[in-house]
Amino acid sequence: MLTILSGICALLFENETATMNNIFLSWKSIAYAGFLSSGIAYTLQMVGQKYTNPIVASLILSLEAVFAALAGYFMLDEVLTSREFFGCSIVFLAIIFSQISKDIFKKKYIGIK
Repeated sequence: MLTILSGICALLFENETATMNNIFLSWKSIAYAGFLSSGIAYTLQMVGQKYTNPIVASLILSLEAVFAALAGYFMLDEVLTSREFFGCSIVFLAIIFSQISKDIFKKKYIGIK
């Protein structure tokens, strides 16, 4: 679906005229974007969420931007400012702290092991 919508938008808003030759030359990229990175990735995400606590799943999914920024930094040599590194650290530490503090609170005050 994403590939179809992107194709329609490209035809409407691109200044260059799309030729069938150019489309056939880039079929591998189009298939990858449409099938692997969209279709399979979101399917696996939904399957994983099915077997996970909803709270934990939402916390893991909120780290998506952090992982995307770090992947761009390490794999694509993108430049991250100190502010962006600080933001990634704050989000990551907040999620870790929210999980650890809940367990500590249960053990210390409620007596649950």
